[in-house]
Amino acid sequence: MDLYGYQETGVAFLSGRKGAILGDGMRLGKTPQAIRAAGNLGAERVLVVTTAKARVNWGREWMEWGNFPLPVHVIGSTTQRIPDRDVVVVSYEQVLADGVFNQLSAGRWDVLVMDESHRLKSPDAQITRKVLGKYGLIHKSGHRWALSGTPSPNHPGELWTMLYTNCPDAIRDNGKPMGQDAFERRYCNIVTDRKTGFRRVMGGKNLGELKDRLSGVMLRRTKEEVWPERPRVIWGAPLYVEPDAVSDELRALENSPEGLQLKALLSKDELPEADDAMLATLRRLTGIVKARAVAELVQDELLSGSKNKLVIYGWHRAVLEELHRRLGAYGAVMVYGGTADAQKNIDLFQTDPETRVFIGQIKSVGEAIRLDAADDVIFVEGSWTPGDNHQAADRIWHLSKQVAMSARFVALAGSVDEAVLRVLTRKCRTLSGLYD
Repeated sequence: MDLYGYQETGVAFLSGRKGAILGDGMRLGKTPQAIRAAGNLGAERVLVVTTAKARVNWGREWMEWGNFPLPVHVIGSTTQRIPDRDVVVVSYEQVLADGVFNQLSAGRWDVLVMDESHRLKSPDAQITRKVLGKYGLIHKSGHRWALSGTPSPNHPGELWTMLYTNCPDAIRDNGKPMGQDAFERRYCNIVTDRKTGFRRVMGGKNLGELKDRLSGVMLRRTKEEVWPERPRVIWGAPLYVEPDAVSDELRALENSPEGLQLKALLSKDELPEADDAMLATLRRLTGIVKARAVAELVQDELLSGSKNKLVIYGWHRAVLEELHRRLGAYGAVMVYGGTADAQKNIDLFQTDPETRVFIGQIKSVGEAIRLDAADDVIFVEGSWTPGDNHQAADRIWHLSKQVAMSARFVALAGSVDEAVLRVLTRKCRTLSGLYD
């Protein structure tokens, strides 16, 4: 099969560099570019580390795009014997298993492909150490290519780990690569709490300079650049739900000392830690209120014929189940972490005209799947990581689309939820300034 011209450029870019980042926008075909680049090098040992859901797809695409005869081994179990040559495809979760890691690090790889490489953004994370650390797989590989449509999902500082380990020349300052603190101070806005001393990285600065540094090691094209004549996913104005049906529990939580403290933090354009227990409860209760209103909206749109198929994203299982219960008459299918028949539900939505609603948990279905049977996405709950939301929205985009697609957030008017949406919007603008 033939590649598009921009993909041929990507193949040449990767082939010519030991360490590189391919940051093309979602759905522009980063996988075929990496496959052909490995073929150009005559690689005999290729290791692909990707998400659990993308393993099978990598195996299929290698058979479709590979221009050199190498067997492909998609590893399905952590107890499976792993070949030390050919093409080996494993998940990040599998690499965490000592048995798998020891086998992978026993030999040398001609090419290491780190798919969805934003998963390696945190230097202290166990998976980052396994792949990029002192004894990581990166040091067992000749060429190392990172692939991600969102290389730094929250702020420019998240680029540091990949640049320091894989492309250190790009961030040299006074003869040596910048450390994490120096990099963040140079390219991020940092806020330190006077009472706790807690250091929070927010937004970006000196982005023009950072773009220049990245130009030699990262190649990024957007759909608007590559296919200017094609429709794209347009982010519409948020849908605001009036707080008529807010529960007493939710009102009490918002007006509690913790809730008021959260509002004060958001008023400074800051987000708290996403795993905060009070915040998790607040988001879940808010999500259920929004789910009821969104279900009514979706019913109206499907009944009127203004929409054919819709994708709805949420975060909490209780919110997803509320949507599924209310939209069952439209053949709604649901996928969340642990869903046994996830691929069956995805295929049903893609192929069955009676299955008109797909309800998905962002962290489970926001990457590496196709949902392009739909033309619209609604986020009842979004991720606090902007890159996750963009990845999820782009699941509905496809080159063959002839109509514009839309993505919409839902916010509870006058609540903490509305303030969170404002902060997320600011974070998105920062990343657009760096990559677009």
